[in-house]
Amino acid sequence: RTMTSQQTLRQCAEAWLEMEVDQKCKQAVKASLDELGPEDEIPDSHSLQQWFAGGYLKFGTAGLRGRMCPGPHGVNHMAAVQLAQGIYSYFENEHDKEWICSKGFVVGFDHRSNDAFNISSKSLASCITQVLISKGVKVFLLENLSHTPMVPFSIKKYQAAGGIMVTASHNPKQDNGLKMYSGRGCQINSPLDERIAEHMDKHRTPWLKVNTITDVDWTGERCVQLIWKEAVDSYTSEITKQYKIREGGQQPRIVYTAMHGVGYHFIQRAFSECNFSAVIPVEEQVQPDPSFPTVSFPNPEEGKGALELAMQAAVNSNAQFVFASDPDADRFNCAELVDGEWKVYTGNEIGLIFGHWRATHFKYEGRAAVVASQVSSKNLQAVGEKLGFEFYCTPTGFKNMGNKMQDLIEEGVYPLLAYEESIGFCIGNTVLDKDGVSAAICMAQVVYELYSQGNSLANHLQFLREQFGFFAEDNGYLISPSPSTT
Repeated sequence: RTMTSQQTLRQCAEAWLEMEVDQKCKQAVKASLDELGPEDEIPDSHSLQQWFAGGYLKFGTAGLRGRMCPGPHGVNHMAAVQLAQGIYSYFENEHDKEWICSKGFVVGFDHRSNDAFNISSKSLASCITQVLISKGVKVFLLENLSHTPMVPFSIKKYQAAGGIMVTASHNPKQDNGLKMYSGRGCQINSPLDERIAEHMDKHRTPWLKVNTITDVDWTGERCVQLIWKEAVDSYTSEITKQYKIREGGQQPRIVYTAMHGVGYHFIQRAFSECNFSAVIPVEEQVQPDPSFPTVSFPNPEEGKGALELAMQAAVNSNAQFVFASDPDADRFNCAELVDGEWKVYTGNEIGLIFGHWRATHFKYEGRAAVVASQVSSKNLQAVGEKLGFEFYCTPTGFKNMGNKMQDLIEEGVYPLLAYEESIGFCIGNTVLDKDGVSAAICMAQVVYELYSQGNSLANHLQFLREQFGFFAEDNGYLISPSPSTT
């Protein structure tokens, strides 16, 4: 590398130190600078290269996601501040200050943290809140650990201008993210994400010195409304009101894993509200733990490898099913013990089961529709042709499917389901994003009904294929070790 590039790297690090507010992050950057002499080469493996080479984080899936670390392409307190500043600037420019201040923003967070840099989902949410209220913007704060669907649900409940959820979903433990939703209660998509990014670039310098401590007392802050209990109560009531177990019905035993995430509380509440038998938790994985000690990649889409502990717990407790959500509980997967072997259902198989069940078991008037992405099976299109509901295909991701669902709602169409093969399911119109909790109670209702009839989920799936056709699938992915390549 040339001396100019090395000098630039040092200058970037020193400039960052001028903005950084957290002492641990400052100490880490200073220590990295002190390791090198003024003429030393800076190897690619050095932390300064990892933190400061390259530009700022780019908008990806409805927001920013990356490693928790210092620097312009880390998810850190400055990134949270800059996003909040960009959001405020954009909405003030598009509307006016009075509009954005009165409408307000929803802010939520999960349990992720990196103690080495004093970065946590809660501290990032606090930084966002501080920036917004400094401009007089009302913040509807989910002040306790929340699963991701609580943010889009709360946006609609409180008619907010938008919202931010601090989570990295099923990413490895080193990562975090800032996921943004519009006032429609959907993930932001193009061109809104590009416009907010433009305003972020105009406002990189912090407007105020934020406090990165997590135990902020918001009770006396006039611009902050603490909504967690009220919002969770309302959410639970809404997603469960269509489900009730029939008296005398058979309830197969279900083991549940939260993958060290935040889902268990919400699953417990929902199952209790439906009068379903309580799930049996995988004790090693039930509590939120940002170190994810039993899984390197906390994604139930990985199948038997990720569900090994849950399957063992199911065998030990004589359970027929394993239900799983990812750490922020917006994805859902399940496995059934069939003839002594575990069958892990794919996202397309679950989507077929949900779409058919919703179309045949829930009353609606007029038009109804299912939405799926272009990488998902078209099996439900064939079901819709026979049962009379519409089928729509969108580009990949719930940022597209959620907005399509809202478009359909505005046309007077009842949304039965939106789903993607990567085990993301949106049941109805309560949350216009994937929701692992509402998916879990929908599947619980399905299996309770089937088992009461002496049937199994595997047999029911075979029945659906015989009725509507067999659609083959062959899904996989590749992992690139180089972010610059991908």
